[in-house]
Amino acid sequence: MLYLIGAVLCSAAFSCLLRFSEPRVGNRYVLVAGNYTACSLIGLLFLLINMSFPTERVPFTILFGMLSGAMYMGTLLLLQKTISASGLVLASVFNKLGVLIPVLLALVLFSELPTAFQIAGFALAVAAILLMFLGGRHAEDAGGAKSGYARFLVWLLPVCLLLAAGTTDSMVNLFDKFGPASGKDAYLFLNFFFALLFSLIIVLVRKRKAPFRMKEYLLGMLVGVPNYFASRLVMLSLGRLPSVVVYPVYCVGTLAVITVAGIFLFREKLTVRKWVGVGIIGIALVLLNLTF
Repeated sequence: MLYLIGAVLCSAAFSCLLRFSEPRVGNRYVLVAGNYTACSLIGLLFLLINMSFPTERVPFTILFGMLSGAMYMGTLLLLQKTISASGLVLASVFNKLGVLIPVLLALVLFSELPTAFQIAGFALAVAAILLMFLGGRHAEDAGGAKSGYARFLVWLLPVCLLLAAGTTDSMVNLFDKFGPASGKDAYLFLNFFFALLFSLIIVLVRKRKAPFRMKEYLLGMLVGVPNYFASRLVMLSLGRLPSVVVYPVYCVGTLAVITVAGIFLFREKLTVRKWVGVGIIGIALVLLNLTF
């Protein structure tokens, strides 16, 4: 459970650093490249220190890392596109609801059956996310008076984002179950390394429209430190706890910590709806951790 708590804290720190950097960054792709640079360097360091080079199924590890890295970048680009087309609120909802995918995969592929308490906790967690993000002006964020093809895209993109985010989150669990035990450190390194390569290609293609700035790159490297450890700690958690517990706790726990950080660090004021959502999340976390 300590690994999972650490993963939640690192994920929340990653989101808070992104929030801090947003008004200070003009080229988000440079920030992303810096983020994946830090992740790759830390991953390489762990790989060398632990001497955990894969001794079997090396091509599988490389290909899986490449696929995962491409999905990380693709999901990030889709998230940005969805925010632009459908609004921040709707994009945030469907990005968080991607947790449904790894939970369903765990049920179908790995027969990880949750307890009645965990089912109730998962249902409450989904309800809390919807309550916190789909209130107020969501209709305006969802496109307002748009019609026809544009309105279709407003809802198609979030659904695609849910599938992409959920599938990307599932990659760590799939490698944990099907990949070689000796290749976990190598997989994490390759995942971020290929994401770095893809992000650098985008930076080079867009360099005329958005120039490279070292300040943004270094800020991205700072963001990448908790990002790497969040992924590493999730993988360690999956080796000790069932997926149907790890992913919901990771999702709603991160959301709860971010909410608290928003109050104290960014002076955000919560509506009654969001306070109720925070309370529901607390109950959901308790239920998700009951195993009897």
